[in-house]
Amino acid sequence: MNQSLLSLVNLQKIDTEIRKEEIIIKETTDAVNGIRGNLSAKENTFAEEKNLLASTEKDLRSKERQLEDVNAQMAKCREKIYKITNQKELAAIDEEIKEAKKKKASYEEELLAIMERIDTSSKGVNTKEKEISQESKDAVGKLAESEKIFSEASKKLESLAVKKEEALKGVDASLLTEYRRIAKSKGDCAVAAMRDGICGGCHMAVPPKLANEVKKNDQINRCENCARILYYPDTIPADN
Repeated sequence: MNQSLLSLVNLQKIDTEIRKEEIIIKETTDAVNGIRGNLSAKENTFAEEKNLLASTEKDLRSKERQLEDVNAQMAKCREKIYKITNQKELAAIDEEIKEAKKKKASYEEELLAIMERIDTSSKGVNTKEKEISQESKDAVGKLAESEKIFSEASKKLESLAVKKEEALKGVDASLLTEYRRIAKSKGDCAVAAMRDGICGGCHMAVPPKLANEVKKNDQINRCENCARILYYPDTIPADN
């Protein structure tokens, strides 16, 4: 077994595991951000609805004060009626009472509409509050699980980084340069297993003569189609 080839195979396995853990970390991070973002968006919407409800309740109190004022105005007008001494003043009081009644009717109508809005809004806020409370509880569990997955993947990455440093010592500088160039250009593996005469990288057939050479695992052979370094897994030592 060619030692340089064996070292490259080992390095490729480590890099594959590293990519796997990096994907787990990215997906976990995205999931955590999604959970937090979703919950934050709902909390913001809930806060807006609560503020709108508070504003509507403020409008209700304001309208109630206006109604109280107009009722007080009408009461004063009725008191004045008994003190009026001429027809002109009586007509003026009647007109004032008519205007006050119009205002009262308008205020009462507006009050009813506001109360209906408050009732609908209150129900919505209460429902939303329960939903957010439940989702917050669910999020705590999901975040804890994600944190566990993230932590485990991070520890594996640290361990793999140590293994990679050790593996790099057995790879010739020129081969390492080639390995990195191929990995970068292909976006995945630089070293591919050949099974049943097929390159595991590009999935194209390897010419019979080259396939026979690859099976020996005694030198560096490259796929004629994709240029990946080939090896034959059936004769690789079990501990690699």
